[in-house]
Amino acid sequence: MKKTLLFVCTIISVACAAQVPTATNATRVVSADDLSLNDQIVDNKYANFAFYDASDNQTYAFNSKTGEWVSQAGGISKDGKIVASKGNFAFYNASDNKTYAFSSIKNLWASQAGGNTKENTITGSNGNFVFYNVSDNKTYAFNSETGLWVGQTGGNPKRSSTLVSSNGNFAFYNIMDNTTYAFNSKTGEWVGQKGGSNKSETIIGANGNFAFYDTSRNTIYVFNKTTNTWIGQDGGTVTSGTIILSESN
Repeated sequence: MKKTLLFVCTIISVACAAQVPTATNATRVVSADDLSLNDQIVDNKYANFAFYDASDNQTYAFNSKTGEWVSQAGGISKDGKIVASKGNFAFYNASDNKTYAFSSIKNLWASQAGGNTKENTITGSNGNFVFYNVSDNKTYAFNSETGLWVGQTGGNPKRSSTLVSSNGNFAFYNIMDNTTYAFNSKTGEWVGQKGGSNKSETIIGANGNFAFYDTSRNTIYVFNKTTNTWIGQDGGTVTSGTIILSESN
């Protein structure tokens, strides 16, 4: 259902693109090409908006790429209950026990059964979202490129810090099968690796890749998003700071 609003509404969430680069040399002569490039950068920026309307119990998302408001039944008026990430939005609706995510790419809301009314239960990263559902013991990731939710058995609602996000990908440790799982938004699937730890800050994430140390095998494992595989190397220690991260800009 799509709806155009003719009244002024309070904006709850705003998601914007990258900032325009600032000048580094004030004495440099600005050419017509420079101005044209700057105009292109500004034109490529966008800002989407979302809000909840109590009068019709609908959550609305404005997609600046299509110039439309797209509505979804449900929501909550309390601040912070709509999660924003790179032009996309997500919220939990208690009346039907579903979590909804808006993809500006697909210009639609997609639902997944489950969720929680508590704060900070939905995590957003680079336009994607993830949450843990206690009723079926699954962690669900929303891929904004496909507009689909993908579930993986396992997770832990009491140790949310063990869920790590990086550039639209997610990783968590599942104590039930002693496996660390990574969600790759490029392939739209979860990939598991035996080993890991239920303690916080044991999974390191950067640019969509992840790493952790497994004490039982004395091995450090790295998830490579490009190959969509975990690769192990013998050695390491549980001491904090063992895995040194060096990431590209």
